[in-house]
Amino acid sequence: MMFCTGMNTCVVRHRTAPIMGLSPEIAELDAMERILSAKAEEQYSRRSHSELLGVPALLDSMIQLDQKRLMSTEAAAGARRAVDVACMQPRAGFHRPAIFNEELLAMPLQTGRRCEHGACSGACSRVFRRGFASADECGMLCRALTLLMPSIASSSPRNDDITLLDTAKAVTLRSPGSFSAHLHLIRLVERMRREIAKEYGVSARPQFAFANRIFGNGQPLNSNVGQAHCDECSDARYHYSGIVYLNAPAAHERSISGVRRPPDVQTLRSNVEARHGHRTQTSTDEPPPAYIGGDLCFVDSGSRSQQRRLLRPEAGLAAIFSSGWENLHAVTPVSQGTRFAVPMFFTTQEEPLEKEPLLSFGSDRKARDRAMCQLGLMPSSKEEFELFFNHWPRFFD
Repeated sequence: MMFCTGMNTCVVRHRTAPIMGLSPEIAELDAMERILSAKAEEQYSRRSHSELLGVPALLDSMIQLDQKRLMSTEAAAGARRAVDVACMQPRAGFHRPAIFNEELLAMPLQTGRRCEHGACSGACSRVFRRGFASADECGMLCRALTLLMPSIASSSPRNDDITLLDTAKAVTLRSPGSFSAHLHLIRLVERMRREIAKEYGVSARPQFAFANRIFGNGQPLNSNVGQAHCDECSDARYHYSGIVYLNAPAAHERSISGVRRPPDVQTLRSNVEARHGHRTQTSTDEPPPAYIGGDLCFVDSGSRSQQRRLLRPEAGLAAIFSSGWENLHAVTPVSQGTRFAVPMFFTTQEEPLEKEPLLSFGSDRKARDRAMCQLGLMPSSKEEFELFFNHWPRFFD
C-alpha cells in the first residue's frame, strides 16, 4: 500500500500564514551574502589550497549573516510554527530496523525516546520555519545542482540524490557549479545544526546530508518516494531531522516573503552592492519549474484513523523534527515538474575518535582554516572529507 498518494488521503494540513513584508535590514543582509558568495567563488577560481585560505573566513561571515537573517524574520507573523508531539519508541523487544509502511505502523510503541548512544532532549516536536533560506540562495542552489546532476534527457521520472561528499569530489574535479553547491550546502547544514541546538537544547552534529531532485511526469516512480518511514528506525544514529525546500509547487509560485519584493527594497540591495564595489548576479533568473505533489506527510499512528498531516512545501521553508517514531512520515509523489530539497540528519552521539593531526588545530584560526580547506572544501580523498564531516562542530563552534 502506498501512503499519501493524493491530496484526499492527507486530511489535516499544517499551513502557515504569509510572512508580511521584507524589511530593509533583511534585504541588506541578502545583498551582503551575495557579495561574500561572489568573493568566495573568485578565490576558488584561483585553483589552489593556498588561494582558498580566505574562504573559511568568508564562510564564517556568511554563517553570521545567516543567523542575523533568521533572527530578523523570526518575529514576523507566520515565520515559525511549532507542533509539540509525544516522544515515541518501540516497546521492549519489538524494535526492528529499516521497516516501512504497514509493518512500521503495526509496531507496538511506548512513550519516550530511544536515542541510541545519544543525548536527546525529552521534548519532541515538528517545527516549520519559513524564510529559513533566502530566495537568492534557493535559486543559486537549484541552478548549481542542475549542473551537477544527470541531465533529464528522457521523459522517464527520476529521483536523484547528491551528497556533500559528492559535491566535495566535484569541487576537486572542477565540475561546473560544484563550488557554489558545496559551499551553500555546508552553510545550510550548519544553519540547521544551530537551529536544532536552539529548538531542542542539544549538541548535535550532522550524520548525513544530501540534495534531492524528484522529477515527475505522471508515470509511477520506482523509488522509496511515498513510503511511510521513521528516520531513527532507518538509521539509529539519526536523532533529529531537517529538510529545506528549494522551490515551490505550482500552487505557491510567489517570493519567500509571501509578497512580491517592493521596488524600494530591490533598489536598496543594488545600492548595498554598489557601495561595496561588487555587482553580483541578481535574483531575476527564471526559477525552477513549479511541480505538483512532493508534500511532506506526517502519519500519526496513535489512532485507528492514522491521520495524515500534510505540509505543503515553499521555497526556503524548513521542516525540523525529532527523528523518532512520533514523526513517521512520507513524501507524496511528484506527478509533474521537478522538486528540489535538502534533507539532513543529525546525531547526538559523541564524535568518533580523532585520527588526524590536522584536527588538533586548537584555537589557532589559521590552522583551522588550513584544515577546513584541505579536509572540507577541497579534499583529495573520501577519508579526508569524512574527517571534516565527522568532526564538524570543531570547525564551526
